[in-house]
Amino acid sequence: MRQSGIPRADIFVTSKFWPQFAAPERVGVCLDRVLAGIGIEDVDLWVPRGGGRTIDYGLVWGVEFFV
Repeated sequence: MRQSGIPRADIFVTSKFWPQFAAPERVGVCLDRVLAGIGIEDVDLWVPRGGGRTIDYGLVWGVEFFV
């Protein structure tokens, strides 16, 4: 992104995380690793990656949302 010269505000960054990192005590650590790996400070959309298991993320995070 830096080499492109396009401002970060003009780029929509999406990343995924594995379901085993969805627990509240693990999600922050996972996000920090993702951001460090990409070399940016934030992502615009962070979604759970499919892995064959079904997890109710609303229950894990204590929020309601629709997929």
